[in-house]
Amino acid sequence: MRKALISVVLVLLAVPVAALAEDAIRPEPACPGAFPAPGGSVAFSRQLRRSLFDGKEIVVTRHYRLVFVPIPHGFRIDGALADTEVEAPDRLAALMDIEKARPDTTTFPIYLDHAGLIVPVPNGPRSASAPKVQSLAEQMIAASHLKGQAQGQANQFVEQLFSRQGPVITQWPEALFRPGGGPRITRDRLTLPGGESGVVTMTLRPHSARPCALVQSMERIIETEVGGQKRRTTEVWTLTPLSPNRGD
Repeated sequence: MRKALISVVLVLLAVPVAALAEDAIRPEPACPGAFPAPGGSVAFSRQLRRSLFDGKEIVVTRHYRLVFVPIPHGFRIDGALADTEVEAPDRLAALMDIEKARPDTTTFPIYLDHAGLIVPVPNGPRSASAPKVQSLAEQMIAASHLKGQAQGQANQFVEQLFSRQGPVITQWPEALFRPGGGPRITRDRLTLPGGESGVVTMTLRPHSARPCALVQSMERIIETEVGGQKRRTTEVWTLTPLSPNRGD
């Protein structure tokens, strides 16, 4: 039962842990000058690759068209979902069909300050994902066949995760659109059910023409280790201007 509880916790961590780790590495607005926002439409994608219990993966890639709109305090990014690609084991085909057909009405708009950093919006649409993620975590526990004390510990862990996050889930790196430096690695220890402890390691690898230029791609790898078991979640964002930059 202990092994089953650890496995469930690892999968639960893969859902909201990015928000926990993000707090540890929030960057300072170190880039000088105004953000070199692109003009016209931008092709943008986010790929999420998540490992499962059996070593297989779920891969979801969403493609968007973005427009950066100047506003008094920075920029507003308006976005529309253009396409969704889903890869998953056959046993998850029904769930993946739902994911592929799911519209995305909460990711955008995103707001940036003058330095190009994402501005959290506590009462905005990005916080609406928290109840959905918590509901998903509770469904995962119900389907895990944990019983008695183990099930109670898993449910308690979910409550701790979401109370720790507070009103805002910062899903994306704050400096996603204008990274100021090279790769960064952070590690954080978590207290888990049953007296276990876990380690979360997050690696950010940005790529742009030069530091503080408009991002070309960014990779975030989150590895969780509990009781000798490991899980990895990888996200890759890519951005390609479809018309000439006005500031870069």
